[in-house]
Amino acid sequence: MFVRNHCCVLGVALLALLCAPAYAQPDVIVGDVTGPSNYTGSGGYDAFSLGTTSCNIGTSPLTWISSTNQHPVIGGNLYRYDPSNGGRFTMVGMSWLKHGFFALQQSLCSSCSANPNGSALGVGCSDPYTSSRNGGQSSLGPRSEVNASTGIFLYPPSNPSWSGSTDRRLKVPVSQLDPSSTYVSEAQYIQWEDAGAGADDNNASYRMSSISGGPTNYSLAFTAPTVREQAAINAWAILDPGVVLQTVQVPGADGGQLQLGVKRTDNGDGTWHFETCLHNLNCHDGIGGVSFTFANGVAITNQGFHSPEWHSNEVYNNSGWNVSTTSDSAVWLVGAGGANANVLRWSTAFSFWFDSDDPDLLGTNLDLHGSGGSIGLPAPPFPVEHWETNSPDAHLAIDGNATNDPFVGPIQVALASNVSHTASIGGTEGQPYELYLTNIDAVPSFYTSPGGEIVNLNLSHWSFVGFFGTPLMPAGGVNLGFYLPGTVSYTGQVWSADPTSLDGYSLSAATELSLTPQPRVVAESVGSHSYTADPDGFWRIAHNHGANIGSVALSFQGATGAAAGVFFDTDQGMPSGSGNFSQGNTYEQGSQTACGLDFSVSSPNPGSGWVGSDGTGGANFNTVTFQFTGGLFNDQTFRFNADTDGHGPVGNGGAGHAGMGVTVTFTTGAVVSGTLAADPSIPNRAFVAFQ
Repeated sequence: MFVRNHCCVLGVALLALLCAPAYAQPDVIVGDVTGPSNYTGSGGYDAFSLGTTSCNIGTSPLTWISSTNQHPVIGGNLYRYDPSNGGRFTMVGMSWLKHGFFALQQSLCSSCSANPNGSALGVGCSDPYTSSRNGGQSSLGPRSEVNASTGIFLYPPSNPSWSGSTDRRLKVPVSQLDPSSTYVSEAQYIQWEDAGAGADDNNASYRMSSISGGPTNYSLAFTAPTVREQAAINAWAILDPGVVLQTVQVPGADGGQLQLGVKRTDNGDGTWHFETCLHNLNCHDGIGGVSFTFANGVAITNQGFHSPEWHSNEVYNNSGWNVSTTSDSAVWLVGAGGANANVLRWSTAFSFWFDSDDPDLLGTNLDLHGSGGSIGLPAPPFPVEHWETNSPDAHLAIDGNATNDPFVGPIQVALASNVSHTASIGGTEGQPYELYLTNIDAVPSFYTSPGGEIVNLNLSHWSFVGFFGTPLMPAGGVNLGFYLPGTVSYTGQVWSADPTSLDGYSLSAATELSLTPQPRVVAESVGSHSYTADPDGFWRIAHNHGANIGSVALSFQGATGAAAGVFFDTDQGMPSGSGNFSQGNTYEQGSQTACGLDFSVSSPNPGSGWVGSDGTGGANFNTVTFQFTGGLFNDQTFRFNADTDGHGPVGNGGAGHAGMGVTVTFTTGAVVSGTLAADPSIPNRAFVAFQ
């Protein structure tokens, strides 16, 4: 009877538990990354800030009180994807933290059950912080005072000294800013209720981005919508299908989520290159060591490491990690610094790379810095390659372009027609070889041989054809010159007999070649203001090929739009003592000499290198003409700085010169003319291109 009654009691209690409603809890995410704001670079750094709109997708309000630590903190990061460098993914900059102060009750993510005041973010509600607000330097606090595992932080935050336009903001070394790379902007929220409920693994969101400008001052722009509830490392696997992501949860009060991305590429010489990036989302424990394990006897070379910079008097140091190898591992360990060492901390990612003579990575070991111990990850399930690559056994390069990614695509080469080019073909010496072509794009994995050779040409297409009739490959390979007019497109792949391979042959990478007529001349004004000392020049006339240029005239006479009424202020000295336009000291990078500027015919200022006409009075001219003694030679750019007046900042900025005229006279007597037009893809640029 006693046992029976006891069972009944337990059964009633269990039934009540199962039938009870789920525990209400808040869940804050980044519903949108907005802005961005761009700031003036200085001292080898540039700075940005990201706007953020938070959303509470949970089932209870999220506390948001400004005068205590009962509010969220908000940080921003920037990542770089560099396909030209093995597909490397690196975190290149981070901001200090914005402290939340008042929760608006908007409805970005869903319908909003508004909280009565700004002391909490209601269920389903959103709260926007602009990029300029998140970039307000005086109100930002250090990351080192936040425990992301618990969401608890010191308030008010410390306020160490800072100065200049880049401190405390999303600060990035200009050496890491390259318009040819792809960037990813990331924002993250930390709040104690969210962390305590275990709802904080979705607190980061990212947005694909791009960089323009330079060489010392850049602009950040978004190129796609916000991807919610995913950290930026997830973008790496989207940008590069060769990347494998592994996720692990570190247990304990100071634990949290880690993600490791790994990419393996065959070097074609018996070694494999590994690119890895380890992201710590919210683990306060931190990572102080990483090792990648192989079978015993592995040979590891070319080890490298990258971490973002702690800045603005943050307490952590920026020492690189110590690199070593064992009989079966590539190893990195944090250096000196104790509690303030350069540990992989929350909302941060470190990158590691190396070469191995063993392709089979058996697993990864992560050393926990705060608590000791380690976390292990298994061997990553690498994807199948879809694109053949060049190797010593079969090789095809056009004008030296010989590298592609086996997971991303073929070699793509865009060149000018009506110009000589060279196709370089390599294979096994003394063996037959053949070049095969189609006039359509390459295809992934059209056929993969038993030995792993990947055919990337559509063999069934009517344009598929072979050339050369399988002659024997000479020592050093074959170089073929070609000269084609007009617009031509081909995709090629070399077949080379190879008795040492499983299939008896090897294939080169597929190369997509596009030959098109290129502009002979591009004239442009580019920059935020013409009154500047830009080492690249505010005005540029680039000459690509064809007949030499005898003269170039830049004219505001009859210009339209913002350029109407603008004129060259030819006696205006440039900033920082860089010279006076009328005396010819404003030319940049020695371009006046390389392009053969004719100073002898200058008027009205002898030795200035230009002829002014259509004057508006005094030293002001609507038209300035440059003459070149031997012609503006092929593949040269003439660069100069010159102040323009008449329309304020709009007229003086690059885009404000849209509508001004450009006339180019070639040494053959041919003349082309046009007007500058604003470039929608590059801020503060206006240009015209002539065929």
